[in-house]
Amino acid sequence: MAIEIVFEHLPVHDGFYAALRKGVSTGSTDCNQENTTGFFEDRAGLDRERLEVLFDPQTSGGLLLSVAPEKTAALLEALIASGHRAAHIGRVVDSPVAVRVL
Repeated sequence: MAIEIVFEHLPVHDGFYAALRKGVSTGSTDCNQENTTGFFEDRAGLDRERLEVLFDPQTSGGLLLSVAPEKTAALLEALIASGHRAAHIGRVVDSPVAVRVL
């Protein structure tokens, strides 16, 4: 199975890019990216700043849920109604193992 993530649907913390431009990063970001070699596909043509969102361990602490497509809207509505920051960011597809960013 593969996951396909629409980059533009990812919630990004306010100030993330400003902090990054000031040199705020971590020692694990590059290692995290290296650990995806062989199955990460950047189909969106992301620049370095946007890639940082995906691999910075400070921004990867969110919970990723996978539910049947017909249950997505109801779950998202319930999460948001209960005060959570939630977004529908992609889908799981029948394909060789991959993480694809679209």
